[in-house]
Amino acid sequence: MIKYAIHVFVATAILSAVVWFGLPLLKASQPEHYAKVAGFFTGGVEQGAVANGIAAATTRLAETAKSAGTEFVDTAERGIAKVSGASAGDSDSEASSDSGDASDLSDNGERAEIAEPPKSDDVPAVAATNTTVEAPQADVVAEPPDPGAALNADPGYAWGIVVTNSFFYDAQMNRVGIMAGGTVVARKSSRLLPDGNVAECCYLKEDRLWVYEPVHLYEADLVLFEMPYEQADRASRDLLVEYCRLFGRYEAAKAKLYKDMTMRNPHLAEHQETANAYRAFSLRAKAIHEEHQTATGARRSELEDQLRKMKAEEGDYKRRYEAAKTQYDAWKQQNVLDPAASGRLKTAEMQSIENRMKALRPDVQAIVPGL
Repeated sequence: MIKYAIHVFVATAILSAVVWFGLPLLKASQPEHYAKVAGFFTGGVEQGAVANGIAAATTRLAETAKSAGTEFVDTAERGIAKVSGASAGDSDSEASSDSGDASDLSDNGERAEIAEPPKSDDVPAVAATNTTVEAPQADVVAEPPDPGAALNADPGYAWGIVVTNSFFYDAQMNRVGIMAGGTVVARKSSRLLPDGNVAECCYLKEDRLWVYEPVHLYEADLVLFEMPYEQADRASRDLLVEYCRLFGRYEAAKAKLYKDMTMRNPHLAEHQETANAYRAFSLRAKAIHEEHQTATGARRSELEDQLRKMKAEEGDYKRRYEAAKTQYDAWKQQNVLDPAASGRLKTAEMQSIENRMKALRPDVQAIVPGL
């Protein structure tokens, strides 16, 4: 009996050793057989056998991938690891992950895979391309359009400027009109007349179109240069044109103001009346005198009598005219022509123009001294 008990004890010890040490070795080397053997000892399929089967398949896939020179990534393990590591140092979280907590299982009892962003090793490399990065180019700033440039062809003559509002003439020196200060001209030729040099000029209208049919101006009313207008320095050209235009505007405003002041002269009406009467008397006397020169007989004697009477009346017309003119001129001198008075005779427009001209004058006189 004792001998039998010893045999049973030894057999049980050997079997226990085989189970204790063999099953782990079998689980590591042959997991698909391990489930069956473990079930023999436990009386059924071991809880988690399905998971062990998946683990075995995963192991074989990893070995196959290794032999092929690639890497197999177990996304299930990475998902579980992520869950267990969701709270760093949280032992309760790790325990629920290892024990197969229901929160990690899908509706059919299988462990749910939790997506995770791919590691840098999992992202396919993008082939490098030979791309040349060019340095940024500096923007090319286009020169702004020239607002003073002519819109038609330059005549090609030396250019000039009308200093202020000036008379211009035709080829026979008959007065045609007044050319505004600042008008650009191109001198085609010049000639000397008893009262000064006269330039034959083309001129540039306000719409920036050249008028090639020439007009004539006294050179004393011009500032003249050596090169054509299109070759002139833009800054200097524009400065001189602006200054002379202002000069013309100032003179026009001044003439208008003086005319208005003249109309306010209290002696204007008497001056005009006596002047008109004296002028009419003089014209009538001239006509009678001319007829007397060719008349004969009684007509000649009649005309002589009229001339004697008019001679006596002439003095009376002349005295009345001169008296009215004296009063008219005295008021004009005191209220218009006197420097102290003329300094006060400025409109707001005139004052604004004068201020602008004063600001421009130093630069203008650096180009054209004395202008």
